[in-house]
Amino acid sequence: HTVRAGQLDEASKLYRNRLHTPLYYQLGAYPLIIDLLRSLFPDGDDDTTSGKAALPRLNNENDQGWTLTALANAYSLSGQPKLAVPNLLQYNAIHEKRGERGKSNLAIGLGAVATVYFHIGSLQTANDNLSRSIAVCLNNNEEFGEAVWHQE
Repeated sequence: HTVRAGQLDEASKLYRNRLHTPLYYQLGAYPLIIDLLRSLFPDGDDDTTSGKAALPRLNNENDQGWTLTALANAYSLSGQPKLAVPNLLQYNAIHEKRGERGKSNLAIGLGAVATVYFHIGSLQTANDNLSRSIAVCLNNNEEFGEAVWHQE
């Protein structure tokens, strides 16, 4: 109802605070999650010119990023990992644009997209993204993140 009323930020908060945990962790209702989150993209959820997903129409960049990763995770876990890639690329673009403030999230996003690329068989692209994630961790003095991605 909040989406239909044009209150996308409120709908996003409602989903994140009340629906995400039971739908994702308890029910594994990934197709329903996809349907609910795609409603936050009233102009469509793809941008065919850039290869990245369109942004959800939310006012806060952090909410946009969270929505993109939640949608990507639902696509991956529902057996559609190729559809997760554009969302993760857009998430990474948000955090690249943020510069130093986005480095930690960029490293996480690069690792996540590398994992998806690995699962769809794009091993060189997966390796490139993992290497870049490690480099971001090294430049940001994040030894834990570096160690996690070295294990992959």
